[in-house]
Amino acid sequence: PIKGLANPFQIFLLILPHGVFEYLGTFLALSFGIRLGINWILDKKGKSRRRVLVEDLKKLVSIYPLAFLLLALAAVIEGLVTIKISCLFGGLCS
Repeated sequence: PIKGLANPFQIFLLILPHGVFEYLGTFLALSFGIRLGINWILDKKGKSRRRVLVEDLKKLVSIYPLAFLLLALAAVIEGLVTIKISCLFGGLCS
């Protein structure tokens, strides 16, 4: 059971361990997805849109396993480590 409310520093300590991996994985996936869309829309000096799309899609598919692993690692940290941090440093558990 939770005893009390956390202050902003305690909340920061709870978010930091998994947030680093979560934000990195999310922004990595988002950046490659945005790149795919922008490169497809813009003219690529002699390359067809289909060729640009296929090339960028291959890069996107190759980077997604890394993004997935980062998000999975963040989920494991959030599930196993964050609760212990909240109990040890935050005094939020009984």
